[in-house]
Amino acid sequence: MKLVDLTIWVGTVDGVFRVKFSSNELYQESSPNSAHLQLKTEMISFLFHEIACCGVCVDNNYVVSGDLGGNVLVWDISLPGDTPVFRTKIEDSVRCLNSVTTGHRVTVFIGTLSGCLLQWELNSEPNVVTYKEDTITCIRTTCDTLCFGMVTGDIEIFEIHSSDQQELVLTKLFGLKVHHPVESETDSDSDP
Repeated sequence: MKLVDLTIWVGTVDGVFRVKFSSNELYQESSPNSAHLQLKTEMISFLFHEIACCGVCVDNNYVVSGDLGGNVLVWDISLPGDTPVFRTKIEDSVRCLNSVTTGHRVTVFIGTLSGCLLQWELNSEPNVVTYKEDTITCIRTTCDTLCFGMVTGDIEIFEIHSSDQQELVLTKLFGLKVHHPVESETDSDSDP
């Protein structure tokens, strides 16, 4: 019987890592109320990214990662092996990403340094949803909502719903300024 069987995925600027912790050994120290697990640790580094890994998200059975070279990779963690099951390359640098799983369909939303928000249905090409003249720094999704933030302090909220063709469609609900960019003294023309 496995006492511990845990896998975590970690994205760093150096790439994507899968770390597995497992143990089927429990040992007891001299105290009757003290027991410890003997953990076996395995770390696997995936060298699929060309330039700094910039985003990793985990959604149900999928791990999605992107890089500054425009590569976006998807692993199905329920399958054996370490090879991505889907991949695409966009003509921009990936800054962030997130995904939504509905049934067996995975949709990846990609935010870029130039301000594009792309929607990628895994069996097709990514499509531009909207373009902002600012870097998209973060994306968060639920099953029916998408929110993204930009360097300027603006956020936009979209409703996610299915079309008649069963594709996910975004409808903008509202935009909001949550903070103003911080200016350094050299950026400001006037004294406070």
